[in-house]
Amino acid sequence: MYRFQNDYNEIAHPAVMKAITDTVGQRYDGYGMDTLCHQAKELIKQRIKQPEAQIHFFNGGTITNLTAISHFLRPHQAVISVSTGHIATHETGAIEATGHKVITTFSADGKLTPDLLKPILAEHNDEHWVQPKLVLYNQCH
Repeated sequence: MYRFQNDYNEIAHPAVMKAITDTVGQRYDGYGMDTLCHQAKELIKQRIKQPEAQIHFFNGGTITNLTAISHFLRPHQAVISVSTGHIATHETGAIEATGHKVITTFSADGKLTPDLLKPILAEHNDEHWVQPKLVLYNQCH
């Protein structure tokens, strides 16, 4: 059985593990400046058919969520999450540190549904409330 509770409950596919172990003993520059990162960037550009795309790698989920959410939201906007969502529990206030609010709602199974969104959207309906703009949707609880 696969568990998708987070990104570190399952180990990688055997082909991925082999590719990693094949690099043991090789030396690489850090911070994404190595040949493997360069090859990965080129493959991504080919797949998305955007040769001029700028590809950047992040080393963890918190910084990835923080960067994306702070880019997507204006200062008066918020992200909606279930109360057990990663950005509301495990990211040590990183999102709030940018000045963005995380609006949470309870969900018995950890899933965010349209019925849970409706009261939030109804409540945040004028300029005196933070504007919900983004939804964190989890596939797990």
